[in-house]
Amino acid sequence: MYGDLNGDGMFNTSDYVLLQRYILEIINDFSYSEAKINADVNGDDRISSLDASLFTRKILGIIDAFPVENIIGPSKPTNLQLIKTTNSSATISWTESISDVDIEGYKIYNNNELVGTTTDTSYTVEGLEIFSENIFTVEAFDKNGRHSGKSAPLRVVIDFVLEEDIVIDKDYELGDNTIYLNGFTLTVNGTLKQNSGEINLGEGNLIINGDFIQSGGIVNVESGKLYVKNDYLIEGNLGTASTGILKMLSYNGIVDIEGNFRMASSVDHRPHLKAGIIRLKGNFEQKNVGSPYNFAVGENHKSILDGSDIQRVIFESKGISKFGILEINKPLECYKFDTVSGQAFQSMGVPPSGFYAQSNSSVYWNRLIESQKELDKLGESGVNPVTGNFTYKVIDSEVYSPVGNMEFGRIYNSRDENDSGMFGKGWRFSYEGEIRTVEYPNVIYKKVTMSNGSSFQFKEKADGTYEADGNRNKLVKENINGRDTYVLLTPDQMKYGFNLSGEIIWIKDRDENTININYNSEGLIESITDFAGRSYKISYYPKSSTNKGRVHTITSPDQRMVTYKYDNNGNLESVVDAENNTFVYYTYYPNGLLETIKDSSKNIIYSISYDDYKRVAFIEDELGKRTVYRYNVFEGETTKIETDCNDEL
Repeated sequence: MYGDLNGDGMFNTSDYVLLQRYILEIINDFSYSEAKINADVNGDDRISSLDASLFTRKILGIIDAFPVENIIGPSKPTNLQLIKTTNSSATISWTESISDVDIEGYKIYNNNELVGTTTDTSYTVEGLEIFSENIFTVEAFDKNGRHSGKSAPLRVVIDFVLEEDIVIDKDYELGDNTIYLNGFTLTVNGTLKQNSGEINLGEGNLIINGDFIQSGGIVNVESGKLYVKNDYLIEGNLGTASTGILKMLSYNGIVDIEGNFRMASSVDHRPHLKAGIIRLKGNFEQKNVGSPYNFAVGENHKSILDGSDIQRVIFESKGISKFGILEINKPLECYKFDTVSGQAFQSMGVPPSGFYAQSNSSVYWNRLIESQKELDKLGESGVNPVTGNFTYKVIDSEVYSPVGNMEFGRIYNSRDENDSGMFGKGWRFSYEGEIRTVEYPNVIYKKVTMSNGSSFQFKEKADGTYEADGNRNKLVKENINGRDTYVLLTPDQMKYGFNLSGEIIWIKDRDENTININYNSEGLIESITDFAGRSYKISYYPKSSTNKGRVHTITSPDQRMVTYKYDNNGNLESVVDAENNTFVYYTYYPNGLLETIKDSSKNIIYSISYDDYKRVAFIEDELGKRTVYRYNVFEGETTKIETDCNDEL
């Protein structure tokens, strides 16, 4: 407003006093940023006594308007728009102003401060801070020095687009902002609180080494991975309803939670939870706070409950909100379902209302996968199409016997996470086996692990007998020669004996031919006695950071010796036969998975590649033939493609 020098929106004698003080140089500037423009009331682009005279005339009512107000000056810029932003800049544009003379240029203001001028109708403001709120206005001026006044404001918040991996070493709170991971990794070493805004993972990784509390805003997983070390709680303050949205629309999206998960959003999630995987090690809770559909997922959305202890599941909107595909890694008795928080949890050992044990469908899920029952398939040669496990069998030495040959070999399973085996991670000895007790509240299992890595579970009944859980084997406890022994009987009429410490101590075929397995004081196999009473000796390296007490040699009765060597990480690196020839070499990925198998000349026999889930992605043989495996976890299907290595897939 012309004549307004103090910014009060009016023209009066106080403005006249300010003008006189400025002309007499009592003050050097005005506190109001628009004062110099408003003081030039005759439009000559100067502040002088002529302007003071016009101030006096208008105060006395001699004139109704200042001369400058009767001049057709430039129009205010209109249609301010945001073109793009970076982490430190914003580009805006506007519609060209109109004047009775040529437009000289435009002044750009940010939060009422002049930040630049241009002759164009667009401008890039640099030096902005991430998450800063910026109010842009634009003012036109013509060649006669006349100004249009400021345009309508444009509000711009600078989003955070990752350009490299970022680590935040403290708790962090996200307001009305957007974070784009842009293929990079953002790590928060603390608690992340999201009150509003959006986190867009794209193909990046968000790692939260603490709790994640989402009281509002959007988490768009896309094809990225969200990892939460503690709890992920979609809820408001003090357990109230959240307006937060968890958006999972891509098959490749992963949410990995080490702690508990609580969904207390008031938002219907049917449009948002359509695909992807949630892996949860803690308890699951869905609360009916504003929408019973806040965990109503699509048929291609998968939840994996793979904690090591009892996991509890609450659906307050049972049957409306439920799992799409549910995968469990323990027997059903180890999961307890309920519908209302605070009530006693109901074990799946006694099917709750709505659970159909035979139809693989319930009010809690659309489809159930019991992955622990896939463990008995470990040891099957090649690649398991369900688990992606790679199995490789090798015979290191063989001794002939009229009763039956003695084979000393190893079996590799890529899904075997045991790092304390005789030959290192993934490898098992052909006469290795164990039985262990697995206890959960109200239920006890015996888990038998065989030499090929396969395992079977047996539920301990009240009378002391054992019931097979999803397998055709039989486990009994017998007193043999005054010693209590667990005996496993398999469908092929083999018998395996285990002592009460869980060690395998003998193997019998259908004709009762027996192989005895003997242990030293440290619980390591020190010798094996075959059907004919011949003894085979096993020696070990001293325990160290490199060899970790792995097998060193196996010596047959005729003193023929096989020697095993390891790399600096304790992985089996090579095997030397009785003629002192190294006949096989192995290399491994940094995560310990087997990478290559090489012959005596170090030519690659097999090269194995894995995906992010440690499943075999492809295997390439010595001829360059590549076999590719593509897994559809939602349909339970695997596609196997065989091709030459140079063919396009």
